[in-house]
Amino acid sequence: MTNLDLLAAQPQLLTTLEKQRRFVLQQAAREVPCPNCNTPLDKFRAMGVTINQYDTDGLDGDRQYRCPNCKRELKFHLPLTGSWFWRLVPQ
Repeated sequence: MTNLDLLAAQPQLLTTLEKQRRFVLQQAAREVPCPNCNTPLDKFRAMGVTINQYDTDGLDGDRQYRCPNCKRELKFHLPLTGSWFWRLVPQ
């Protein structure tokens, strides 16, 4: 099942693991502004991949993100409380 299929599927038909993958995809699809240029940016665009190329099993620390508008390198940040956001990688 592709990532797009997973997002389009009826939740009651999904296994527990598929529901978890779906949640991860929904969070990754959320647009958060680039801290440098304010461009709304989801994790797929920042990685330069399509939603179906996105691997929900990977560790975010191993991924590289870049704003396609201002070209700044970004870091994914997930605090213990609150929602995720982008941080600029020092140049």
